[in-house]
Amino acid sequence: MPLSEQNRTSVDVFKRERYHAPEQWYDRDGEPFSPQTNYAVGGNTKIYAAALMRMRDRDFEAVQYQAALSPEWPIKYSDLEPHYSEAEQLYQVHGNMSADPTEPEHSQGYPHGPVEYGEVMAGPVAAIAAKGFHPTALPLSLTGQDDDPTGDAEIFGIEAALQFENVTLKPRPEPWRSIPIPLAKRLKP
Repeated sequence: MPLSEQNRTSVDVFKRERYHAPEQWYDRDGEPFSPQTNYAVGGNTKIYAAALMRMRDRDFEAVQYQAALSPEWPIKYSDLEPHYSEAEQLYQVHGNMSADPTEPEHSQGYPHGPVEYGEVMAGPVAAIAAKGFHPTALPLSLTGQDDDPTGDAEIFGIEAALQFENVTLKPRPEPWRSIPIPLAKRLKP
């Protein structure tokens, strides 16, 4: 996705839905809804601002809310940790895992140090830290390219795969029909 103005402004990308999926999906009751997904080479990774945050251990646990229980996941953070580390290496993440006290354990460090705060952020960051909080730069996937600085699936996945002669990119393929499978069936080994 080129860095043209209409690809950087939130009005074009979100309000005018420049890359928004045109079809309707249906929930389990048959009610239609518009999916919050985007169609472009690289998929939703073109729209996510390149922040690659890990879920926390507690995100996988049951949570009791006032009206209902959010059930415990059938997997834990530790099951996903090796995949987080592999993705962070692939996506050339810039970050500092020791700055955020809620950051879960990592088996590998980020491949690059954090992006430094700009001058305009120095005051607010210092004020937040003075209150005892831990302002932390988000872990970001960055390419170092002037024309497309944020890392995404096109840059780190598709372009790398296209180096092989047996790989072809087919733009705008017809999607297969999606048949919803109840969650319980998908989770059984």
